[in-house]
Amino acid sequence: MPRRAGHGHGLERWHAQLFAEGLEQARLHVERFGYLAVADTDGRVREGFDLGRWLANRRADAVSLTVKQAAQLRRLDAWWKPPWPIDWQRAWYRARARAHVLEHGPVHGDDLSGLPSWVQRWLRHQINHYGQLREGQQRLLAELGLTRSEVERFHAWPGRVGGHVIPHDLRDQRQVIPHQRGHYSPPGHLPSVVLLDRLINASHQVIMTGASYRPDRRPKKPTDRN
Repeated sequence: MPRRAGHGHGLERWHAQLFAEGLEQARLHVERFGYLAVADTDGRVREGFDLGRWLANRRADAVSLTVKQAAQLRRLDAWWKPPWPIDWQRAWYRARARAHVLEHGPVHGDDLSGLPSWVQRWLRHQINHYGQLREGQQRLLAELGLTRSEVERFHAWPGRVGGHVIPHDLRDQRQVIPHQRGHYSPPGHLPSVVLLDRLINASHQVIMTGASYRPDRRPKKPTDRN
């Protein structure tokens, strides 16, 4: 790290050198991962350059950046400082990479099969809360294939109740449900398997909207230490 020297122009040069060092680390990260949606490490990094903390400080104090510095960061990643949570932006980048949009074409709201389970859950969460997203977020989802018309088609798809797909053998609610040992759901009542699916989906939504949600973090095993 460059040594702080003097006041006035000397201090300006010192800040410029610090920024140049951070910018180079940011460039290397983009070269490797393709984005700058790095989580704030809150100073927990003890060795090497703490890019997460550096970027968090630049976002929090963006007004102090020069026009040139702001442009340099935008050239690396146009969404380095999004007006929504950085966790959402990082999840979008990772979903884009996992969805293989460029290789296999856009994803469709009514067919997310073949994607990793966490990507499917994240995309369904965006579909179910599409109206609450900012216009910029909706544009980014459209790049994945989830346009407004796709979202509307998802909700209008036959066999879907409350955002959930009802299997063909359960669409007639007067039909006997094998899992219930001869019991059936009367007309106007949802099968218990559908209610269970809703409960599971609701729990996923609580997890994904929490402050500690990390879509790329695997849950710990019971034997893992903290």
